[in-house]
Amino acid sequence: MVKINNLFLLLSTITSWKLVAGEIAGGKCKELDEYIDATYNETVMLSSCILDEKEENIYSVKLSGDVILQSVIDKLSTYPSINEVQFSRFDEYPEDLNFESLHLSVLDFYDIKYGRKTNKFRYHQIPGSVIKTMKNIDKIYMEGYNITQNTIDAFGSLTKTKEVKMYESAFDKNLDFSNFKHLTSLALESYFSSAAIDTFSESFCKLKNLKELSLPSGNLKSIPKCIKNLRKLQSLDLSLNELTSIPKEIGELSRLKELILEYNEITTLPRNLEDLSKLEYLNLDVNKLNKIPSLICEFDRLKTLKIKENEISKIPSCIEDLSNLKILDLSENKITAIPSTITELRKLEELNMRNNQIQKIPTSIKNLVNLKILDLSYNKITVVPEVIGKLKNLVELILNDNLITKFPKSIGQLSNLETLKLNYNKIDDIIPESYNKLEKLTHVVLNNNYNIRGRTLTNPNLFLCYYTDFNEITDDFCLDPNSVCVPYGQTYREC
Repeated sequence: MVKINNLFLLLSTITSWKLVAGEIAGGKCKELDEYIDATYNETVMLSSCILDEKEENIYSVKLSGDVILQSVIDKLSTYPSINEVQFSRFDEYPEDLNFESLHLSVLDFYDIKYGRKTNKFRYHQIPGSVIKTMKNIDKIYMEGYNITQNTIDAFGSLTKTKEVKMYESAFDKNLDFSNFKHLTSLALESYFSSAAIDTFSESFCKLKNLKELSLPSGNLKSIPKCIKNLRKLQSLDLSLNELTSIPKEIGELSRLKELILEYNEITTLPRNLEDLSKLEYLNLDVNKLNKIPSLICEFDRLKTLKIKENEISKIPSCIEDLSNLKILDLSENKITAIPSTITELRKLEELNMRNNQIQKIPTSIKNLVNLKILDLSYNKITVVPEVIGKLKNLVELILNDNLITKFPKSIGQLSNLETLKLNYNKIDDIIPESYNKLEKLTHVVLNNNYNIRGRTLTNPNLFLCYYTDFNEITDDFCLDPNSVCVPYGQTYREC
């Protein structure tokens, strides 16, 4: 599940839509901009305008200013192609505003004011009478607003709206969400802890159509047993709370695919969690676990497992049961060894075990043929086995801050490698010439080792390279005249 705090940040990355940075695109966007500029004289401004794929009709707009006027909404409704609208940092929402003329996929209200040092919560509200007119909107996002029971009740009247997301908001205490029964997706994230959702209200348990529920950045200390009533739930995010345990009733959410519990105080998991037969993503980062619960191995559909920054010292021998796992993040724990069984995870694409106490890379790692990212930095590894060259799909190899003494020559066989980091080791060795044959290699970081010798790399694809401490070149290190990447301020010098 990906949280989108600002809709237009997402839209601006889609190149098929026409948006000129800092300007307004031509055609109907220019027409709308000229109308708003002439009519409202900067009290309302068109901040951005995005055209559809054919660059003929307006797809989305972003407006900012002082007061939202009915005439602005009426003008937007004359462009039936508009699908998404954001009102950014308006100071006033008149109670007689009416949005019924707008038929949109997304309506986004954004009110956080960012300064040079910090962002500012402005304590604004959108009147319930205004919210009730948003009858033809599929998804409504709000960021940076005060949320009262009046706000919630108004949303409860919008039977067409299926998704409501309130980010960086301030919530009144004891809110009742019972009227949100039509929703399929609900996200509530607080701006500051004193105005956070502090109780998992049993009113949430009445929202039986929910497929996504996200309650991060709150003060939740427990989850009621009635959560089992959310039978359609596919994604549950309870991160950044104060949970110490998980009720066994979560095991009855048979459709759950994502369970995000990072940044809590969880010490154990209920045994019947293994009943989540469709679970694909499990995040237990930053809790108080001291071992990986063996029941995790029952999640044979799991594709992503993250359990970093705990007190874990050992990986269970049953880890190979996670046959569909693609991402495994066990970083910042106290793991001393990589068990050979981990190499049975043949679909694994990312393995992150940085900042542990690992001393050895097993030669069986060659079996992880689909691995794209391997991060074993900040460990106690002394030798990189030459079988590392068998990982033909590897894109990033990160081994900095270990005790490695020699360059693995077989790295020159990693034809898809783009990033290599071996800095802060104890390497006293010659850079292998084979690294120059890696056609996709763009980043090499080798600084802060004992004595890097040989020649600077001549690989023409290199974009960034660091070789030695503070760019100080010893007499044993040659600056090849054909190198495209040499230390700053150095001149070429043949050996």
